[in-house]
Amino acid sequence: MRVWRNSNLAVHRFRGYGFSDDRSKDSNVYLIKAPAYRKAPSILIDPGMEWDGVEEIVAQQIISHILLTHGHIDHRQSFFDVARVTGSKCLIHPADFSLLPKSQRKKIDIQFFKEGFQIISSDIILRVLHTPGHTVGSVSFFDVLNRILFTGDLLVKYNNRVLPGPSHREESNHDDLVASLHRILHLVDEYRWGTDSVTVFPGHGGHFTLKQAQLNLETPAIPISPALYE
Repeated sequence: MRVWRNSNLAVHRFRGYGFSDDRSKDSNVYLIKAPAYRKAPSILIDPGMEWDGVEEIVAQQIISHILLTHGHIDHRQSFFDVARVTGSKCLIHPADFSLLPKSQRKKIDIQFFKEGFQIISSDIILRVLHTPGHTVGSVSFFDVLNRILFTGDLLVKYNNRVLPGPSHREESNHDDLVASLHRILHLVDEYRWGTDSVTVFPGHGGHFTLKQAQLNLETPAIPISPALYE
């Protein structure tokens, strides 16, 4: 587990394994908690494959929301089990609902969010950004106050390189992915912040700044290679 923190909150990153023999491709599971309030509810993002710490988290944390950036198995494999144990609110974009297994959909109450929706838990406020491309219903979560961004597989980090997520699958759309990347890379324009002030938490790999993403993706553009993700 890795922990990133500032004066307002802590982001715990757990590595979900089992999807690939290459551990560098482990998916990320994020737990966001306001450390100033020991018993304050937390937010869990993308509880995917097997991940160390899941039993401790479920037993010790009050989880108000479980959020999915998209519906692929490596980001939602333990979604249903954790939801049943915690009774948390479970949310996904409606366009990715069909990617969830039919046998599990009716066993928990799954709610939907769309562009502009806000998830609020204690002092944590996440704004939903619809960022399709990797899947039709892919979203990112942006905490404006703390300047942190969770992108799912819109952005990933492999071998210390920031890369665009894959767009070669049936549920993917390359043009949408490019438009979503452009939106994210210029997200700070409306706030007039420096891009080095925003920390990005991707679907795979360690965190980085938005400035690092811009440097990697815009000069020059990196071609999307399916081989990076299989």
